[in-house]
Amino acid sequence: MTQPASVASAASTAYLRFPHLHGELVAFTAEDDVWLAPLDGGRAWRVSADNVPVTRPRISPDGTTVAWTSTRDGAPEVHIAPVDGGPARRLTHWGSGTTRTRGWTADGRVLVTTSTARPASAAPGPAPSPRRRPRHHAAVRAGRRCRPGTERRAAVRADEP
Repeated sequence: MTQPASVASAASTAYLRFPHLHGELVAFTAEDDVWLAPLDGGRAWRVSADNVPVTRPRISPDGTTVAWTSTRDGAPEVHIAPVDGGPARRLTHWGSGTTRTRGWTADGRVLVTTSTARPASAAPGPAPSPRRRPRHHAAVRAGRRCRPGTERRAAVRADEP
């Protein structure tokens, strides 16, 4: 029995998504989790067990850690875990629906973007028009919370508790 084209198409697009190559590994999402596999073939292993949408896995420059965006706690937040296995750790607590993992900096920080109505340095007052969202950059440490109503592009340290 064949499946309708829409079901077959949905199944094939939902399986392997957001591939990221690094050295001899590929990170990708499948079945609502982050996976790693050797590029030369072999068995893939699951890095996360969130069973919720995850996106954009990125392997660190030294190849020891993988970062991704997960909606495990509601809003998208950034999580990391060792490539060789071990517990995942949440890096951001921003509560923004636009938080995304973008990659890593050369010095081992996770590059993250998010946006909301006004920059963290703005004085209290009315938020600007949603059509013109201001942007600024900030480096934050793991676990530091962003104020509500802020916008950030941040490099988050992955090696701090």
